[in-house]
Amino acid sequence: MNRLKYFFPALLVIFFSGCGLNDNVAPVPTYLIIKDPKVLKVNSTGEDTHKITDVWVYSDGQLQGIFPLPAKVPVISTGEESEILILAGIRKNGILDEPAFYPFYKAITANVKLEPLKEINIPITFQYSENCKFDVIADFEQVNLFEFDLDLDGKAGLNLSAEDASSGLKSGKIKLENANSVVEIGSTQLFEKLSIISGNAYIEMDYKGQAEVGIGLVTYDDLNVAGMLQYKVVVVPRDKWNKIYVDITDILSAPRLRSYRLAFGFTVPAGKETGEIYVDNIKLVRF
Repeated sequence: MNRLKYFFPALLVIFFSGCGLNDNVAPVPTYLIIKDPKVLKVNSTGEDTHKITDVWVYSDGQLQGIFPLPAKVPVISTGEESEILILAGIRKNGILDEPAFYPFYKAITANVKLEPLKEINIPITFQYSENCKFDVIADFEQVNLFEFDLDLDGKAGLNLSAEDASSGLKSGKIKLENANSVVEIGSTQLFEKLSIISGNAYIEMDYKGQAEVGIGLVTYDDLNVAGMLQYKVVVVPRDKWNKIYVDITDILSAPRLRSYRLAFGFTVPAGKETGEIYVDNIKLVRF
């Protein structure tokens, strides 16, 4: 009996010693440090304001995840070089639960040797793709591109103002009051749809003030010569400058679409009698 008492512990030692010491060892990551996103400023693409909130990170073609900025991104260490690809993440239509990568910013790529526990800083300066087409770039420094009166009431519209700006020296300003509590304007230029839109289309806009703003298009086709006003989103007042990316791909992809112009509606919020709103760096960008 005493022999058995020592026999069983010996069996346990033999059994566990047969298991590999590395069988359940967690893989050791390399950490990518990603922060301070920027957009390269080029005259042909307008100002460099942005609202990049996340990064979509790929390693050798495999999505590692979507990470809010600033980010410390773990990637499994292989000891070998890996191609890292980073896409700029936004909130489509300003909706928090609609993360998307912005298709017009080119991906950033870097070849990185993945060493265990090493932290690697990857600077991220995005730039617009060479395939982008800009129907509108409005910085309000010298010209007002939005003088089309959609509501046909002849009241005050958008004016250039040096009181505040998201970038540069000027922005567009609208003052709303009792007799002028709703203002609807469109881009002065009417854009012809010369061909089928081949991809995404977005409106970018910086805004600030005490008014609600509808953002969309007036579209024209053979059945609707007078035009159809379509607001894709309505944004709420903001005390500080904010940027929004509005996806209008579905509107511009309509098969009967003949032409279009940008459209904005400004409204004093319920319970308020007056309001001022500033807008800046409006772009309509598409493929």
